[in-house]
Amino acid sequence: MNNISINSDKNYVSTAKFFLMFKFNANTPYDTEAFFAWVFFAILMIVLILKFKIAFLKIRNLSLLVLFTLFYGAYSAQFSKELVIFIMLDVVLLISPLKFLNKTFTIFVILYGTYFRTYWLLIYVCSIVFFYIFNSSKLNKLFKSLLYFGTVIGMEVVYNLLTGNFLSDARYTVNSFRIEDLYTNTIINNPLINNSIVTDFLNFLYGLINVFIPIDGIHSVNEIIYYVWIWVIAILCFKYIKNSEGHKDYKLYFVLAMITIQAFFEPDVGSMLRHQIILIPILLLMLNENTVGQEDKKDRLIYE
Repeated sequence: MNNISINSDKNYVSTAKFFLMFKFNANTPYDTEAFFAWVFFAILMIVLILKFKIAFLKIRNLSLLVLFTLFYGAYSAQFSKELVIFIMLDVVLLISPLKFLNKTFTIFVILYGTYFRTYWLLIYVCSIVFFYIFNSSKLNKLFKSLLYFGTVIGMEVVYNLLTGNFLSDARYTVNSFRIEDLYTNTIINNPLINNSIVTDFLNFLYGLINVFIPIDGIHSVNEIIYYVWIWVIAILCFKYIKNSEGHKDYKLYFVLAMITIQAFFEPDVGSMLRHQIILIPILLLMLNENTVGQEDKKDRLIYE
């Protein structure tokens, strides 16, 4: 934060500038950082309860709240890109009219992707494509699944044509500097050296499976916590799909898109969990969509 000019990564520079805007600096005490972070956590809780009528006395909502509190304290109660997410989300939820929630949410995704975490722009594009594919009444389940993987391959082809590189190599590039570090015990490495779209796709599948199943085994208690958490997400989403009629909410496809993109980029299990914390308030809004007071359900579908 004191030497922005030495960093060429615009995302880190944007993060530093964001907190400098609040008159913080690199010497700000951690207690002050934590207090600042928990203030915005409290604001988010108040907004979810008062404006969106989230009932935290329900077991499902209370369980998500407990996980949210633990993960937020571990990863977001300090100056970071993760804290920026929740400050921006607070603003979005405060100013958003209920019936236009999905529209303002997509603006938040694009802005965060543009200035703080570039791959969120890929998440946004994928979420739109998945929304159309899986909400189509003209496609059967098998064809929808094929289109899902076709979308992934399409991204790989476009990226390769534009850059000459492979999407899953981003994970390998990060991990190549950490292999000998004894503390990086949850690394997810590509099993294949990329030399074609086929190997890139197989590395993606390996990453996707690792999101849900520890192929390389469990090497720390943190991994156990992560895999319990990710299956909580999966089960809640499956129940939501089962109980929903007709079109599904856009936020479901944001969850699917985030997990899809993480299968390409995330270098380790800890990074996956840290970046997935944003899914908890999104899940709370999605799973309680019938209580948020929207006047017309059709207004929740931003692309219909």
